[in-house]
Amino acid sequence: MTKRVIVGEPFDGTTTDVEDNNAAQKAAEVEVHESRARTNIAYGTSAVGVACMAVAGTVGIYDGSFDELSNVWVAFGPISGAIVGYYFGGKSTKSK
Repeated sequence: MTKRVIVGEPFDGTTTDVEDNNAAQKAAEVEVHESRARTNIAYGTSAVGVACMAVAGTVGIYDGSFDELSNVWVAFGPISGAIVGYYFGGKSTKSK
């Protein structure tokens, strides 16, 4: 006596959703591209800000006052805060 277990319908392995897989892959590639672009913009902005602060600090050393450095920080501080807040901000968790 043979026992057979049947659950649902037989599996037909000939049909696949190739178009859905391609769409998901393209969406993932777009997301990676956008993430790299955001990272490059953040690095570029940070590098330009640090370079401007270095130049202002050098001018301040020769000038004897650091008013230039203060002015550059007033412009660059909020930008650097936004960059750091975006990349190192806390994860929001919703409590029930």
